[in-house]
Amino acid sequence: MARTEPQDALRSCPTCGTKVTKTRLGLRDYSRWLAGVLPGRASGSDIDCVVEHNATGDMLFIEFKPEGVALPVGQRILLTAAVNRGIDVWVAWEDGEGGVQYGVLDSNGEVQNVVQTDEQGFGLAVRAYWDGEL
Repeated sequence: MARTEPQDALRSCPTCGTKVTKTRLGLRDYSRWLAGVLPGRASGSDIDCVVEHNATGDMLFIEFKPEGVALPVGQRILLTAAVNRGIDVWVAWEDGEGGVQYGVLDSNGEVQNVVQTDEQGFGLAVRAYWDGEL
């Protein structure tokens, strides 16, 4: 399976290039744990951010991507399954200069209602979600 550039970047230290397996950065290479254990192409995945509101039972998954990068097929399938189980999912794209676009993933795996804002505005949107206003 071909690796994409963002995935390869996560396999080593962004500063020195040391492989993740040789460090204790907190990054995990799920493939070495799960290779040959799960059937077919099943594997592990990470979720960039989870906001869980214990009092309401609401849960929000947020997947961050660089500007212009689409969700890979496997990740779209995973996050759509989460939506279909009642978990809210937002996809957010960062432009590297403080700008953020974000939208809600729907039950068909499409991002809807994309909003252009900045990091502070995104944080305020997450707070509005927490407060039950979104």
